[in-house]
Amino acid sequence: MTDLKRNILNIAEGHNTAEEVFMKCKRSGIKVSYASVYRILADLVSENQLKKIPVSGQPDIFDKTTCDHEHIICSTCGKIEDIDLNLSKTLKESTDIDFDSYDLTLKYVCSKCQSR
Repeated sequence: MTDLKRNILNIAEGHNTAEEVFMKCKRSGIKVSYASVYRILADLVSENQLKKIPVSGQPDIFDKTTCDHEHIICSTCGKIEDIDLNLSKTLKESTDIDFDSYDLTLKYVCSKCQSR
């Protein structure tokens, strides 16, 4: 793994868009183009170092947690969080099918937005 790829992987903590990773690189003094950040993020996804979360109408989110898990996204502010519903086990028990992977995103209104 190149130093640049390792730096981008380290910067990609949590849930970030490619633009957020690019801006974190700039703030950290890492000289890299936006196109290179996007290409490296795609490489990290194909290497199973990151998971890409497609969000309808918004830029893709990159997540360092690559095991199967679910996400909740605030439909007001866009905050994204991991949740673990243990869905793989539930699906296996109810269908007797071993799924390779799945993506599940649930929308809600977070407590901060509810209190506004």
